[in-house]
Amino acid sequence: MKKYKPSVATLPWKAIMAVADLKASVENGKYKDQQPWYKFVNPEKNLDSLARHVGEYCSGDRTDKESGLPISTHIALRALMQLELDIRGKDAE
Repeated sequence: MKKYKPSVATLPWKAIMAVADLKASVENGKYKDQQPWYKFVNPEKNLDSLARHVGEYCSGDRTDKESGLPISTHIALRALMQLELDIRGKDAE
């Protein structure tokens, strides 16, 4: 049992909103027929996409070529999606 209350007021809300905007654009774009997303996402492909974006970022790229958005936004979205899958118990095995 938790002995504390999570403080959501101190979360980085500009970053969270950027991730939410990216997720909305993806859901209304090429993945619009795959909702709810967690039923369709392949954990291995999600991790591959996360690693690819991290690699691009580490190589100096800061803007995603397809979306025009910061690569760090894609990294955050893929990491959060993986965390959600882990919490739900859908792992890559």
